[in-house]
Amino acid sequence: MKPLSLTAILLLAILAITPSPIDGQAKKPSKFSKHDYPIVVTFREWALVAANLDIIRGHEVSGRRPAYVYFDKKAQLFKGVVRVDKDWSTESVSSVNMMVLDDSGNAMTALQQVFPEITDNDFYEEFVWVKSEKVGNDFKFTRVVLAEWKNGKVIIH
Repeated sequence: MKPLSLTAILLLAILAITPSPIDGQAKKPSKFSKHDYPIVVTFREWALVAANLDIIRGHEVSGRRPAYVYFDKKAQLFKGVVRVDKDWSTESVSSVNMMVLDDSGNAMTALQQVFPEITDNDFYEEFVWVKSEKVGNDFKFTRVVLAEWKNGKVIIH
């Protein structure tokens, strides 16, 4: 058996490291590859996206939308907003209390999945109804806070 010549060894080395269609390295880049760049996202931002997705997935209630949660840096607490489809003035106090407890509990559970240290004092949520009135040819929209979850307590307006 003859030893391989230096030329044969170099040729094998070049073939070994050259991209080929067989190993997928020479494929044309996708038209979406322009979106494959790193961005800076804090853990808190990423975790809030995950928590909001959990809230949306678990939401099965008509009459109110899933909570949107975010972190208010100025207040140093997590906040949530639930948009309500109608005025709650015709609802019983116990019914409103249960709705606030249900939605706030779901939001807290989703947040605790990614922020285990969160307590009732770290989370504030408000339940908002957008009232619309026809004024001449236009509409006037008023944001009305119907209830709140603050420091672990339900506040009904």
